[in-house]
Amino acid sequence: MLIDMLKRPIKVGDLVLVKGYGSTYYQQAVIAKIAKVNVYVDLNYKDWKYDSDARRWITTSGEKSMARRSEEVIVINEQLEHNKKAYPEMYI
Repeated sequence: MLIDMLKRPIKVGDLVLVKGYGSTYYQQAVIAKIAKVNVYVDLNYKDWKYDSDARRWITTSGEKSMARRSEEVIVINEQLEHNKKAYPEMYI
Protein backbone atom coordinates (compact mmCIF):
# COMPACT_ATOMS: atom_id res chain seq x y z
CA MET A 1 0.00 0.00 0.00
CA LEU A 2 1.34 3.42 -0.96
CA ILE A 3 1.11 6.46 1.31
CA ASP A 4 1.12 10.19 0.54
CA MET A 5 3.13 13.06 2.06
CA LEU A 6 0.98 13.06 5.17
CA LYS A 7 1.25 9.27 5.64
CA ARG A 8 -2.31 8.54 4.47
CA PRO A 9 -3.14 5.61 2.17
CA ILE A 10 -3.62 6.23 -1.56
CA LYS A 11 -6.09 4.36 -3.76
CA VAL A 12 -7.27 4.65 -7.37
CA GLY A 13 -9.88 7.38 -7.78
CA ASP A 14 -8.58 9.60 -4.94
CA LEU A 15 -8.45 13.33 -5.55
CA VAL A 16 -4.91 14.59 -4.94
CA LEU A 17 -2.75 17.69 -5.16
CA VAL A 18 0.34 17.12 -7.28
CA LYS A 19 2.92 19.10 -9.27
CA GLY A 20 3.38 18.52 -13.01
CA TYR A 21 6.72 18.03 -14.74
CA GLY A 22 8.81 21.18 -14.24
CA SER A 23 5.92 22.93 -12.51
CA THR A 24 6.12 25.09 -9.41
CA TYR A 25 2.46 24.92 -8.41
CA TYR A 26 0.12 22.15 -7.28
CA GLN A 27 -2.85 21.01 -9.35
CA GLN A 28 -5.83 18.84 -8.52
CA ALA A 29 -5.82 15.46 -10.21
CA VAL A 30 -7.37 12.02 -9.86
CA ILE A 31 -5.27 8.91 -9.33
CA ALA A 32 -5.65 6.83 -12.52
CA LYS A 33 -3.29 3.95 -11.75
CA ILE A 34 -1.04 2.73 -8.95
CA ALA A 35 2.21 0.86 -9.59
CA LYS A 36 4.78 -0.54 -7.18
CA VAL A 37 6.38 2.83 -6.35
CA ASN A 38 4.62 5.41 -8.54
CA VAL A 39 1.10 6.73 -8.93
CA TYR A 40 -0.17 7.88 -12.31
CA VAL A 41 -2.36 10.96 -12.69
CA ASP A 42 -3.78 12.82 -15.68
CA LEU A 43 -2.63 16.44 -15.50
CA ASN A 44 -3.37 19.43 -17.70
CA TYR A 45 -0.28 20.88 -19.31
CA LYS A 46 0.66 23.92 -21.37
CA ASP A 47 3.78 24.10 -23.54
CA TRP A 48 5.29 26.89 -25.60
CA LYS A 49 7.23 26.22 -28.77
CA TYR A 50 8.58 28.39 -31.56
CA ASP A 51 6.98 27.97 -34.98
CA SER A 52 9.73 28.93 -37.43
CA ASP A 53 7.36 29.03 -40.42
CA ALA A 54 5.01 31.52 -38.75
CA ARG A 55 7.91 33.20 -36.88
CA ARG A 56 6.07 33.31 -33.59
CA TRP A 57 5.62 31.38 -30.36
CA ILE A 58 2.61 29.11 -30.15
CA THR A 59 1.10 27.34 -27.19
CA THR A 60 -0.06 23.75 -27.02
CA SER A 61 -2.13 22.34 -24.21
CA GLY A 62 -3.91 19.18 -23.28
CA GLU A 63 -3.91 16.38 -20.78
CA LYS A 64 -0.99 14.07 -20.12
CA SER A 65 -0.60 10.99 -17.96
CA MET A 66 2.26 11.61 -15.53
CA ALA A 67 4.00 9.34 -13.08
CA ARG A 68 4.70 10.68 -9.60
CA ARG A 69 6.24 9.08 -6.56
CA SER A 70 3.71 8.50 -3.82
CA GLU A 71 5.56 10.86 -1.45
CA GLU A 72 4.96 13.75 -3.90
CA VAL A 73 1.15 13.74 -3.70
CA ILE A 74 -1.34 14.86 -1.05
CA VAL A 75 -4.75 13.15 -0.81
CA ILE A 76 -7.46 15.78 -0.30
CA ASN A 77 -10.69 13.71 -0.21
CA GLU A 78 -11.31 14.11 3.54
CA GLN A 79 -10.44 17.81 3.49
CA LEU A 80 -12.94 18.55 0.71
CA GLU A 81 -15.69 16.62 2.51
CA HIS A 82 -15.01 18.60 5.69
CA ASN A 83 -15.03 21.90 3.77
CA LYS A 84 -18.42 21.09 2.18
CA LYS A 85 -19.94 20.44 5.63
CA ALA A 86 -18.27 23.36 7.42
CA TYR A 87 -18.55 25.96 4.62
CA PRO A 88 -21.54 25.04 2.41
CA GLU A 89 -21.86 28.62 1.13
CA MET A 90 -18.56 28.17 -0.75
CA TYR A 91 -20.03 25.34 -2.86
CA ILE A 92 -23.14 27.05 -4.23
